[in-house]
Amino acid sequence: MENNKLLKLIHTVPSILAVCIIIAPAVISKAVLYIACGSILSMIVFYFYDKLQWGRYTKKRYFTIDILIIILLVKDFYDQWLPSSKIAFIADKVGMSVNVFLEIVAVILGIMSLGTIHWIIMKAGSCLEKLFGERQGAYQNICIFAIVMLQYLSLQYSSTQSLEYILHQNLKIIVLNLLIVFTVNMVAVIILQKWRVTLSLTSTFFCFWSIANYYVILFHGSPLYLSELVNVKTATAVMSTYEYNPSVAIVFAVFALIVEFQCIFQFVLDKYTTAWYKNFMTRFLLCSIGIVLSCVMLRETLVKISHWMPWDDIVIDNGFFVSVIDDYVISRNPISEPEGKEQAQDRIVFTYDAKDLEYISKTQDTESSERPDIILILNETFYDPAYFVSLTTDVDYMEDFYSIEGAQYGYAVTPDTGGGTNNSEFELLYSKSMKYLGGAAPFTYLEKQLLQRGVVSYLKKLGYTTTGMHCGEAGNYSRNTAYPEAGFDHVYLGREAFSYLSYNGNRPWTDEDNYKDLISHYENADESPQFFYLLTFQNHGGFSQNEDSLDTVHVNEDFGELTDDLNEYLSSIKLSGTAFKELTEYYKTVDRDVIICMVGDHAPSFITSLEAKENLLFADNTINTRAVPYVIWSNFGAKCSAYMDYASMVDLMPMVLEAGDVPMSAFYEHVLRLHNTMPIRTREGLCVNTDDQMSLYDVNDAKYELLKQYYYLEYNSLLTTDEYQEELFLP
Repeated sequence: MENNKLLKLIHTVPSILAVCIIIAPAVISKAVLYIACGSILSMIVFYFYDKLQWGRYTKKRYFTIDILIIILLVKDFYDQWLPSSKIAFIADKVGMSVNVFLEIVAVILGIMSLGTIHWIIMKAGSCLEKLFGERQGAYQNICIFAIVMLQYLSLQYSSTQSLEYILHQNLKIIVLNLLIVFTVNMVAVIILQKWRVTLSLTSTFFCFWSIANYYVILFHGSPLYLSELVNVKTATAVMSTYEYNPSVAIVFAVFALIVEFQCIFQFVLDKYTTAWYKNFMTRFLLCSIGIVLSCVMLRETLVKISHWMPWDDIVIDNGFFVSVIDDYVISRNPISEPEGKEQAQDRIVFTYDAKDLEYISKTQDTESSERPDIILILNETFYDPAYFVSLTTDVDYMEDFYSIEGAQYGYAVTPDTGGGTNNSEFELLYSKSMKYLGGAAPFTYLEKQLLQRGVVSYLKKLGYTTTGMHCGEAGNYSRNTAYPEAGFDHVYLGREAFSYLSYNGNRPWTDEDNYKDLISHYENADESPQFFYLLTFQNHGGFSQNEDSLDTVHVNEDFGELTDDLNEYLSSIKLSGTAFKELTEYYKTVDRDVIICMVGDHAPSFITSLEAKENLLFADNTINTRAVPYVIWSNFGAKCSAYMDYASMVDLMPMVLEAGDVPMSAFYEHVLRLHNTMPIRTREGLCVNTDDQMSLYDVNDAKYELLKQYYYLEYNSLLTTDEYQEELFLP
């Protein structure tokens, strides 16, 4: 066994990987470099420490496990104590830098911890040998358990990126997640019959899932759940625009895989018939027990999960695999009924009744038959980082945007941070919150009948000709089918549908290009009032596509690895502001009444990696990282009488209709009344009134009556039964 060449290779991989980490400081953060150096030093010292303490050198087969443990111990210690002023004070007293002092302390603590861990492992091994009566059988069983645990921890860590959040879970949740992973492995081994083959494949699969999950969260702002697989075409289309730097989460996933392979090839042998689950019937029985126990425990757990909680809270509290299953269950039935006033034990009883909407009716009729042309622009990743971060620049990148005569400005709160374009798109076009719509990308799962109940079909009933435009891939988020179903008379999707394409360095599809295509279609439009919807592309991540010399905006502060990304991003944002101002200059010359609204779809994904500035207006960063700029402008002096400082994304179309004197349904009137009372409502239930006071939605509180009615209206609009009250949503 010890002379096996494959085993020797597995033993040497951690050392090779560690050396690679040391010689690649250009792509690894300083913190990871310190951790790697401290880990290797700890291993060297511990190797001789073990000789002095036990009279023998540590066996090579423990090296991989040891180095993984010490990396985790040192990283957690380093991250938790580095910001401490006490550590800085002590380090200064002993004449060392904080980093060096922390490394020395971490190495000492790591050695002591490893000594204790080794003692526990040896005692546990002895107990298992006595219990099973055979050394190899005992090691095989404990190794299978260890592999299952590492498979789960790898994905959990890629989501939370902190051991603290893993330890935060209660034992029942940990057992449930491990049981799910174990059951997956049992199903696979029943099919493949060989433990080595099964564990090799599942370990590799979970490792790649962990790595992909880390990058999806980094760039998209949400985990790689099964429901996201329907958007794989969208993800593939933009993958090449991002920069894939290594991180601790990636190192963790790779090291976990190495440990798993070491356990598989050293201790997991299919020839030992004394193992617990060698024969088919035993495996089948264990698999059945795993499925039954998982379903019983899951049923109770899923009921307690609030579907409007942020995904990271769900992952932290319930574990990654429970969250995956919860997301899948929601995606199968994504429309949730809004809660009522009654409650039972620890869960809400839904008491929606269509009769609750009987007293809601339209209050105003617009006499004017004149209809202004409406242009709605959802600007990809249009956000002002200075809203959230303390930064200054050598050029005012928002100058053109905020210098448009007659424009009215504010901030709109999007449903997601760093991603979720289709969620913002849905809220904007349908004025319906994502709070009770589980999963992501509504265009991919809502029925045609429901997609027809948005502003596009609404304006068509008022005589508008409607046009939808996006230069991205036609199939992204199923827009090629969703746009026609939404009621657009003319749909322009994909590269071939756009005549203008120029580049900002390596960044394609500038806003200026898109506006030229929009104007071209506008000039060829008929005499009926026009509604144009344009989703831009220019500011899409990643933000390391251009050479530094092409940046026209530079931050004055040092943001580390993100400094260059910020420079490129802000340079692109400046171009967006300039292009939009030029668009308004064109429409000043048009002899038809035109009203334009532009809003960002979400902040850039890196925003959560930046430190928030002090004295932000809102204490909750789910608002601060989602507040994107919006502007409403017209060439005929239209003014919004609604509250302008802040808005929810669902409020913008009713605000535009009101400013343009366009007839509004009872639903749109209700949204506007709610907006003027409570302009911010997040999908997690956080509410802000016009005095900037925050509170959490409580259906039992009378001050949320308008909001409760709105949720009831939204739910009614998503019904396909006779309960749907169409008259509430018609002009």
